[in-house]
Amino acid sequence: IILFAGGYIDIVPNENDWLEMIDNCITNGEIRNNPIILFRIHPVDSIDRWKKVLDRSKNIIFMKPWNIDTTTKGHTNIQMNDIVNLCSTLKWSDIHINASSTMTVDGAIYDKPQIGPAFDDIGDKIFDKNNKALYHRKHFEPITNSGGLILAKNRRELIEAINDALNNPEKLSRQRKKLVEEICYFNDGKSANRFINKIKNIVC
Repeated sequence: IILFAGGYIDIVPNENDWLEMIDNCITNGEIRNNPIILFRIHPVDSIDRWKKVLDRSKNIIFMKPWNIDTTTKGHTNIQMNDIVNLCSTLKWSDIHINASSTMTVDGAIYDKPQIGPAFDDIGDKIFDKNNKALYHRKHFEPITNSGGLILAKNRRELIEAINDALNNPEKLSRQRKKLVEEICYFNDGKSANRFINKIKNIVC
């Protein structure tokens, strides 16, 4: 299973091209062993730009992360089953693909290969420079520099990265652990307890 976690249209407008590209490459055999793409749309992104790809797809399963409060833009009440669904998705997908998202950290926690498309090679390539720059924003550079994220700078590199990750999922495991250690101050799974105890100390 290839988890493709979509972002917001204002950040990476051409992500739908990557999803279509991957879907086509599975169909024509460039991506081997016929994996399924689990497409998880960003909670506040519109389905409009993805609809054409999804309608024509032969290999994509669409996943809505959780319900958005349409009366108050940008707000939602995430339920426990939403969290369980996300964790299960991260756990059981074989590789994760996203564009400069914190989902890279989430996926690295589960030690899954992380691939970041960083190109626009269709038409006039107007998004190519910006797509590459996304991975070098100050807050994201520790993730990029950890070595745990595979950057694909063109179509060929993306397809090669997917095939390699599916065949060698343990590759870059040490770098992914480094990524988690550098980004997550605590990585022992007890942060919720620490947070609750801190709140209790404040109010009591």
